[in-house]
Amino acid sequence: MVSERKIYKKMGRKGLSGLFRVWVWLAVWFMLTGSVHARYGILGDSATMVAMEQCLDDIYSFRFDRAVEYAVSFRKEHPQHPAGPFLEALIIYWKNLPLTPDHPESENYQVKLEEAVELAGKRMADDPMEVEGVFFDLVGQGMLMMYYADNGLTGKVIPYLSPSYRSLKKGFKLQEQFGEFMFTTGLYNYYIEAYPRMYPVYRPLALLFPRGDMQRGLRMLETVAEEGIYLKNEALQFLNHLYLSYEDDPDRSLEYIRKLVDDYPDNYFYRSRLLLNLMAIGQTRECAEVMNVLRRQYPHHPFVTMVLNIFDGYIYEKVFNDPEMSRDKYLTGIENGKVFGVWVNTYLAVAYAGLARISRRDGDRASAREYGKLAESTTQYRFILDME
Repeated sequence: MVSERKIYKKMGRKGLSGLFRVWVWLAVWFMLTGSVHARYGILGDSATMVAMEQCLDDIYSFRFDRAVEYAVSFRKEHPQHPAGPFLEALIIYWKNLPLTPDHPESENYQVKLEEAVELAGKRMADDPMEVEGVFFDLVGQGMLMMYYADNGLTGKVIPYLSPSYRSLKKGFKLQEQFGEFMFTTGLYNYYIEAYPRMYPVYRPLALLFPRGDMQRGLRMLETVAEEGIYLKNEALQFLNHLYLSYEDDPDRSLEYIRKLVDDYPDNYFYRSRLLLNLMAIGQTRECAEVMNVLRRQYPHHPFVTMVLNIFDGYIYEKVFNDPEMSRDKYLTGIENGKVFGVWVNTYLAVAYAGLARISRRDGDRASAREYGKLAESTTQYRFILDME
């Protein structure tokens, strides 16, 4: 009997993480467009915005020493501005990806975000619509929600829903005034329709909000991916995810993740996402090439080790037709992944689905069913579940 089933029995709410992630990037757009037009405020300074853009680029490129230098400088110059702890939290998040509750930096990450929210509240004390205060109140709470959701701590999300939504509504008031607000309106148009379709339990909730238009939402995100400055990466990542899951169009999704890997070749998260996409279209040769790049770049990184073991299992299964070696690699990858909790569910689903196929070919129907259920409970990507 497969022992892992009990461990992951409660992980069926696989869609929650994506929903809260939307809140975060709606807020990020609000900061990087709305705050530039504020009547006053540090982020209205063009030089500061250029420096912040460079800091964000350093973070995505995993040049953390340079990113830290900027964050420290900003904190010294503006000790009461919420951007300081926010940038410090963002560095902690990406530097220690995947950040799990038992990670040594986990508490520090939460403290930084709570500090950003507190400083944002002080900015809104006299003016509830003060742009930078609204943003950091929303994005601080949003990143906390995303962190809790990514790690299966959905109960901790509830207290943040109401206050973060109030801040989010303030941001929507700017959508007609700022043309590039199509990132936020694009996400809203798409998710308000697509999410309840994939997770029918949310249909009653969706009825309380204005209707959307999925195709219009995709077109808006496409425009941001092509023309955006600050949120180009986020638009590309969302398009990759949406076309790979909701739209079931892995060929289309591939172009977006390729762009991110080309722009940020040292970002192992993007390259790992590329592996998923290549698997979806059956490109085993390129998959092996990407794996070799990861081996050279991060020979001892625990997350990369997990990913490589799981995709080694996939290669041994599909290319070398070696079920025993494939099974060993899949199981090793699952064991590697347990330290990351629900954060790595999608990759674990690849292993579970592979083990289900191997068990089915061996005539072990009971194990095939168990592994199949585990795969289904840990991913929303149909291509992982439907692969033969």
